[in-house]
Amino acid sequence: MLVTFIQILFIRMITYGLKIMNRSLSDFLFHLENKIDHKVQLSQAILEEFLTHPSYSHEHHCSSYERLEFLGDTVVNTLFSHWLFRHFPLESEGQLSKMRAELVSTKSLFILGEFLELATFLRWGKGENLRFMNHGTDLVKDKLNKISAKVFEAFLGAIFIELGFSRVSEVFESTILAWEKTHHKTFFSKEDLINADVKTKAQELIHKKYKSNPRYVQNRSFYREGQEFVEVSLCVGDELLATIEAQTKREAEKILAKHYIINS
Repeated sequence: MLVTFIQILFIRMITYGLKIMNRSLSDFLFHLENKIDHKVQLSQAILEEFLTHPSYSHEHHCSSYERLEFLGDTVVNTLFSHWLFRHFPLESEGQLSKMRAELVSTKSLFILGEFLELATFLRWGKGENLRFMNHGTDLVKDKLNKISAKVFEAFLGAIFIELGFSRVSEVFESTILAWEKTHHKTFFSKEDLINADVKTKAQELIHKKYKSNPRYVQNRSFYREGQEFVEVSLCVGDELLATIEAQTKREAEKILAKHYIINS
């Protein structure tokens, strides 16, 4: 689903330019209400600000989502902290902090931003179109991931500044519930969040045994049945501990770390 969305977005940019992505700002609130089953009223001014890419801002001398992204970064931390506090009442402060670090990662924010299709409502500058055209598919995909994460933060910042914390909390919860209903799974299970800390645990065990920190080395990338994979090795100094294949380096690192913990 993720690959399909990015491929479609990339084809649209290459074929027609970024202008085709500029869905009407007036349609956004209607789209949002249908997407998360929650009504939100925002002023035209705040809509224009958080749905404006810096490239458009520089060309037209207006505000972009960057200031709201700055505010939204703090709002996101608070929302996820509150969410974790309520959902994991028995976890320690240290464990909750580690779980929050995983939740506020670019990947998590991108997942929600992509689900709301925020990037398709952005106002883009003409110069950004040329930069996209000069990049390969992987670079475009990475750039869009980061932009979707930033716009999601700006989106929450916009709701907070106009409607307050109570309303932004409601929208945040509605977004996660809608995502879970669409994908038929929890946004993040306790196991997912705790497993995010396996690299730290593995590093502690490896350092205790070898007196040196581990290295995760990507050996190669390749395609299998149309899907991209990477081969990653876990090393300490010149010693090879394990090698595994996965779809992303991050996923491979977690699997390698977990495997080391289990077998140590």
